[in-house]
Amino acid sequence: MARPHTRMRLEPRLSANDLARFMVSSETARMGILRRAKEVSTAVVVRYSDVRNVLRNAVTSPDRADDIVASSRAMFQQRSDDPALTAFVRDDASGSLDVLANFDTVRTRLAGLECVLAPANQERLNIFGVDVSVNCDILIHRTRRDQNEVGGALFRLTKPEEDASERSLQRRREMAGYAAALVLMHITEHHAANRTPNGSLCLSIDVQSGDAHDATRAFATRRQNIENACRVIAAVWPTV
Repeated sequence: MARPHTRMRLEPRLSANDLARFMVSSETARMGILRRAKEVSTAVVVRYSDVRNVLRNAVTSPDRADDIVASSRAMFQQRSDDPALTAFVRDDASGSLDVLANFDTVRTRLAGLECVLAPANQERLNIFGVDVSVNCDILIHRTRRDQNEVGGALFRLTKPEEDASERSLQRRREMAGYAAALVLMHITEHHAANRTPNGSLCLSIDVQSGDAHDATRAFATRRQNIENACRVIAAVWPTV
């Protein structure tokens, strides 16, 4: 049964991160992912949305990055200390400070690359009847050997579990690998234009763990696995 303030999606649709999580989850967990994806809430507040914009602006304006991060850090500190704000806003601000503390992870991984803001409304990727929202945080351009290349990056901002097991950390890395593969599929479909997609420029950056994964490793296998999973999702969606 749908929760209050929700309606049900008739057609299958998932975010890139939800599909990546689906790929590394147990059968029971997969059904939970699909049930949550099927619900469309009319009262959604997205965690980390403000700090995500800070990171986007900082990496696409490298000359101003330090000032952008410093002023944003002050803003989030003020929010986290303000008792007049809701617990959600204060907690989000505190988590955003943790994200900003790891900004150098992002800056180092993207050093030497031309980062540009991705379009606000990006076309969805349709994979065998499943609409996948791969909303790249930035696009990445590079000219190499007289060839104009393009890629993109998704930022993962959630913090890893404390004292996480090696199995849990490996699952997180596998999820990032699938997210990077979806970025390459998305870039190839919607952002290539007169540039050549390059898997090494298609990234899933796990900001708080310090890891960055590109789409070069096992891409063909991951793409096949994603396509097979989407066939299953499209088939079971009406019964979820």
